[in-house]
Amino acid sequence: QHQLMAWDGNFKGNALGGTLWYFGLISDNSIKRVDLNSVTYILYIDRNSCNSNQINEIGLFMANPLGVDPQRSPLVAYRPFTNIQKTNDFALVFKWTLNF
Repeated sequence: QHQLMAWDGNFKGNALGGTLWYFGLISDNSIKRVDLNSVTYILYIDRNSCNSNQINEIGLFMANPLGVDPQRSPLVAYRPFTNIQKTNDFALVFKWTLNF
């Protein structure tokens, strides 16, 4: 958990009024270099996670690029989609390729 970074590097308040956000971590083996200018990130939400929740957006955050304390992360990619009612009947896999 750490703070959400605004566009200018300063703290951006939480929509719920708190100061800390929770972030899932993408393990190193789920980050693949596709070519010289592309990287793919794979986020796996297993059958037992996020159940009874509607999922309708995904975001990719950069981990504390300014090295501040407390940690602060900016949103670097975002995608909304149609509601998915998450249950333990299935897992979700999100693959995100960034081209530079």
